[in-house]
Amino acid sequence: KTGDPVELTFMGNKNDQPVFQLQLHNAENGVYRILIEDLSQHVLLSEKVTGIDIIKNYRLDINSDDYGSPSFGLKFEVTNLETHQTQEYKVSAETHVTNDIIVDKL
Repeated sequence: KTGDPVELTFMGNKNDQPVFQLQLHNAENGVYRILIEDLSQHVLLSEKVTGIDIIKNYRLDINSDDYGSPSFGLKFEVTNLETHQTQEYKVSAETHVTNDIIVDKL
């Protein structure tokens, strides 16, 4: 736990599709709306969840080539339906190029 009421973590890939874990750290029973959209605001998932300390895993139907591109992006939106407070998370791809220089004794 980080102390944040909502945590979103990239868990890795399953069958070349990204898996995200969403954790809601709520001490009392609550009702939440989970919305996942792409950059074009197409809804990939919308659901209502209820409970205490909710943990959900989402495997999205996105090919690994697509989510590895610089134009990839998602938005996760978590809304408490009782207080109407919303937290948003932006997911994007980042590419790093690394060159290593190796020196070996001959």
